[in-house]
Amino acid sequence: MRARLGAVPTIAAALTTVMGLAALVSCGGGNGPHITGITTTTICGLAEQKSWLLADMQDVYLFADRLPSVDPAPFGTIESYFDALLVKKDLDGITPLDQWSYVQDSASYNLSFSAGQTLNYGVTVAGRPEDPSPIRIRYIAPHSPAEAAGLQRGMVLESINGVPTSTMQAAGAFPLLTPSVVGQSINLSVRDSVTSLTPRSVRLTAAVYDLSPVDTRYSRVLHLPHPANPSAAPTAVGYVFYKDFLNGYNPDGSLRPDLTTQLAQFKAQGVTELVLDLRYNGGGYINLAQDLASAIGGSALDNRIFGSLHYNARHSASNGNYLFQASTSTALNLSRVYVLTGRRTCSASELVINGLSPHIQVIQIGNSSCGKPFGFQPQSYCQKTYSALRFEVFNSAAQGRYYNGLAPTPGCTVADNFDLPLGTDTEALTHAALTHIQTGTCPAVASANPTPLGRRTRSQTPSTSPTLLEGDGTPGGMR
Repeated sequence: MRARLGAVPTIAAALTTVMGLAALVSCGGGNGPHITGITTTTICGLAEQKSWLLADMQDVYLFADRLPSVDPAPFGTIESYFDALLVKKDLDGITPLDQWSYVQDSASYNLSFSAGQTLNYGVTVAGRPEDPSPIRIRYIAPHSPAEAAGLQRGMVLESINGVPTSTMQAAGAFPLLTPSVVGQSINLSVRDSVTSLTPRSVRLTAAVYDLSPVDTRYSRVLHLPHPANPSAAPTAVGYVFYKDFLNGYNPDGSLRPDLTTQLAQFKAQGVTELVLDLRYNGGGYINLAQDLASAIGGSALDNRIFGSLHYNARHSASNGNYLFQASTSTALNLSRVYVLTGRRTCSASELVINGLSPHIQVIQIGNSSCGKPFGFQPQSYCQKTYSALRFEVFNSAAQGRYYNGLAPTPGCTVADNFDLPLGTDTEALTHAALTHIQTGTCPAVASANPTPLGRRTRSQTPSTSPTLLEGDGTPGGMR
């Protein structure tokens, strides 16, 4: 059973998701979530479901000792009863606590976490209330309907099926970006850029496609000249965009080639600095986060604590550690790493940052992460899968409980402006990381069109497994 550190789902069939020591989901699993199946004798009436749920929450919920006393009778759905049982505020009555637990149909859960696929259009937008207007497309999933239609990061999305996106942003949700069945279609009105005046119509039809952890369209090595000695050998900087910690294993339990191939190419090209882009990584399996962190730190960190899981008092015997375990073939053996983050950096991706911090230098650039130091071990009953917070996560220095998120390195708060492709040396967050590598500080003011810092080469990783997962915990379709 894998532990998951993931966020809440954003669509019916593609969710966002940090183990019992066997395996869990960080913000959601480990090597494969434990699901209790339905037997032929299971009675699935609403009353029976409520009874099962209450017993389960009283047993394994992280905050079981604070479970509210709720009369189940008035609740007409199992989802509303589940929501009423959650401990949403800390003891002060103010600090948000459980914003993350959720329930969904088991079929859609299994699609993402067992089959490693998603049902989606493949377009995600900068649609949080704090995001700037107009609404911009921030990410297009590879091999998705949106990519096939030619949509790109930075385009302006004016409306969906005639509904202005500004209306959806004000409401805090983009439900029209959440398909329920294969073949469902939506009509988008888009402009190619903020300066373009002429909108055009694009029709998307929902499809199922694979998830993969590394989006190889953006992988590259950038060569930075020495700022004080141009004749010196340039610094080789690897850039990798890691979309989520899902679908990273083969059926035999071995790692898929996405990460191992990428790291091998970085090693072959002499990479000595790494820019790890987690700005849209909503979490997933702890094991995958562990594999990535182990590869970054290398053999010097072997058998040190990566993360410690703490369960409720009833299950404290399950408390335990995940250790760094680097493979010599993929380890980069770095003493520092640059991590690009934002409010959609969640759960297992936060664990990478927090887990590495006591051991190597982590330069965090962008905005604060989402603040989810919790994980799930999902349970299923009557065709519903319940991801209720089961454990919290700390690093080797006992640091955790970052409920307000992990803040960027001082001086390195940089806005994601969506104007340029990810990983280019003039894109705002990437440029800040490269500037810090050269000068030791982030740019004082993020320039809209910064000067390129060096030449770059694409890392030719085969793109055999398309990627998508919305893992930022925002309402349907708002990624």
